[in-house]
Amino acid sequence: MKLEVSVVWLKRDLRVEDHAPLFYAAKFKLPVIVVYCFEPSLQSHYDWDERHWRFVYESIIDLEKKIPVVWNYGEVISTFEELASQFTIKNVFSHEETGTDITYKRDKEFKKWCQNRGILWKEYQSNGVVRALRDRGEWVRLWASHMRRVPFKVRIESMSFADTSMISFDHELPSPIKSLDPSFQPGGESEAHKVLKDFFDHRYFDYMKNISTPAQGRYSCSRLSPHISWGNLSIRQVYQEATKLLKEAPQKKNLLQFISRLQWHCHFIQKFEDEVELEFKNMNRAFDHLRTTVEKEKVRSWMDGKTGYPLVDACMRCVDQTGYLNFRMRAMVVSFLTHHLWQPWQVGAKYLAQKFLDYEPGIHFPQFQMQAGVTGVNTIRVYNPIKQSEEKDEDALFIREWVPELKGLPTHLIHCPWKITSMEETLYQFKLGEQYPHPIVDVMESGKFARDKLFKVSSGEMARDESQKVLKKHTNRGSSRRTS
Repeated sequence: MKLEVSVVWLKRDLRVEDHAPLFYAAKFKLPVIVVYCFEPSLQSHYDWDERHWRFVYESIIDLEKKIPVVWNYGEVISTFEELASQFTIKNVFSHEETGTDITYKRDKEFKKWCQNRGILWKEYQSNGVVRALRDRGEWVRLWASHMRRVPFKVRIESMSFADTSMISFDHELPSPIKSLDPSFQPGGESEAHKVLKDFFDHRYFDYMKNISTPAQGRYSCSRLSPHISWGNLSIRQVYQEATKLLKEAPQKKNLLQFISRLQWHCHFIQKFEDEVELEFKNMNRAFDHLRTTVEKEKVRSWMDGKTGYPLVDACMRCVDQTGYLNFRMRAMVVSFLTHHLWQPWQVGAKYLAQKFLDYEPGIHFPQFQMQAGVTGVNTIRVYNPIKQSEEKDEDALFIREWVPELKGLPTHLIHCPWKITSMEETLYQFKLGEQYPHPIVDVMESGKFARDKLFKVSSGEMARDESQKVLKKHTNRGSSRRTS
């Protein structure tokens, strides 16, 4: 007779603390199996990169110091079929996931699999995102209530874990995933708490001062985003630590701004939860006829950090090699692609989904659309990369680090290398067009072109009607919800 068990299916919740599925699995008093699936179908998806799975792998290795985790390089249903061949699965516990279309369809298939076998699959709310939310006007209250609730206390010492030694799962992940890469933040619940403590101990003092600067922001920003995206920490844990510190903090303004961004984080994921089509389609359909053609050479120059605009290129090279950019620089590179290069936001969203270590679909796609100016309800911002460079990287420290071919130039020329004279080219042994490319576009002309096009559409009747629908859906009542 097969042993009856409960299974906790890990997704983007790679922690032990404040973990509802683990908490409720313990209450059923059955032996527990904790499982994670490295799904090949996700590996072949457009938004996958080995940096993501490396972070996940490091998180699982850290988890295994506290609880046994069974992990498999295989699809979810085939993994559970193997578990079911050895055990009688009575219950499956997991967090809800606001993922892309591929994970949404996977969850629907898994739900059918469970129903056909009489298995109870119970999903629990993830962070502040409410599934099948009927009234968006209630969301802020629900979010605040969730954040104030006592976190789940998982008593590992009282749990019984099933012996899974007889199960032979595939652990042959691509070798780079199992190798430490010091260019990226390491994953794991233990590492997340170190970063959290470090931020609240002293780094937050300069949070607002440096939040928009690409160099200093890498230190003064919390750097918690990958740990939140992959679930090493819950938003509630971070929120409660921040509010606890707020009572005696010398820098209350910085903390209040940080706390507001925790709500902002969940607000954008709620948009994606409520409108699944945002992965592919414009939020405001009036913009559908704009930017329909991909110019591969322009996109490749942007991806490779060879646009001729130093701050744009520094950002693209940095995110490629480290997985990180602060928010302002993310907004700027999206603006440059969609406005100055006039390319569809979808091509950039797919590329940067691979590059951001903290890739969170629910934030990624609504944010991309907001920066591309296709929501109809947000201010259209066409960032000037020269102005951003001179203001946010005044001493060109960030550019010098990531575009080393320019570091021999004086600062004013680093910001605008196309202004170099023939005499200066000889003096600095630098040849524009050889060591570094000419600007791919004239940002004054391209910026005006984009603004004219976007404002013309946004002022039209169709855009105004669509904007009312957007406001109704995302500030009042939702539709097209996930129902898995």
